[in-house]
Amino acid sequence: MTDLERLHREAIARPAEDLPRLLYADAVEERDRPGDAELAAFVRVQCKYARLGNYERACPFVGQGPQRWEVGNCSCQGRECVRRERELWPIVRDRFLDKGWGPVVCESAFARGQATTTAPLAIVRRGFIAEVRAPLATLVGDRGEEYETPDGEASWRILPAVLPAIAKSHPLEWAEAVGKRPQHQVIVAENQFWWDWPPPGGSADFAPHYLPPMLFEYLNADEWYPTEHAALAALSRALIAWARAQPLSSSPAQGCEVAVG
Repeated sequence: MTDLERLHREAIARPAEDLPRLLYADAVEERDRPGDAELAAFVRVQCKYARLGNYERACPFVGQGPQRWEVGNCSCQGRECVRRERELWPIVRDRFLDKGWGPVVCESAFARGQATTTAPLAIVRRGFIAEVRAPLATLVGDRGEEYETPDGEASWRILPAVLPAIAKSHPLEWAEAVGKRPQHQVIVAENQFWWDWPPPGGSADFAPHYLPPMLFEYLNADEWYPTEHAALAALSRALIAWARAQPLSSSPAQGCEVAVG
């Protein structure tokens, strides 16, 4: 295992820390392949941007009069980070996901509403993919459209799962199955949310609260959640755990260039 591979694994294993990401950026820059310097700079500027508070990220408009923001005000740090991120993003974007997968955006663009919220979508934060939003069939794979074989038999095109390649190559923080929402009812004045198995012979597509059985190895089918967000967070953890337990296909069509290096 090379130092770069070791540092990459450290960044995935310690997602809350900036240090492994910054050390990884140093190693990428030292490798000195085309685009490596820009990628290293992108990781560093995103880590810096993430450390700023909401006030510093706001980047108020530099206007006229006594209330204008002077250079040196803390808000200028956020403005400079965003400016540099925008410069680097067109150079490094293709290092994250295959172009055919869907929109890949950097965090500041998404936070400012400058990116589409339609699925599928990947959000890059602190130099790695942090969030993925896509239909469940895209994330975990599914049986695609039906077609007839040369022998006249019915078969289905298989939709490959994109989540395993992403989850194994990036310190993923959130995975959202777009369109999935937990079942909800109020019991004794308390909100309760839960996920459910599809009926026998049924599909997880039948209802928003149905999930495929393999996810219940990582999700307690009998568990109730006090809020919808808590139920969605549990599903996100289950999706990421499932993805990291899967073997990777040898085909790059999984949807992710493994590693941002």
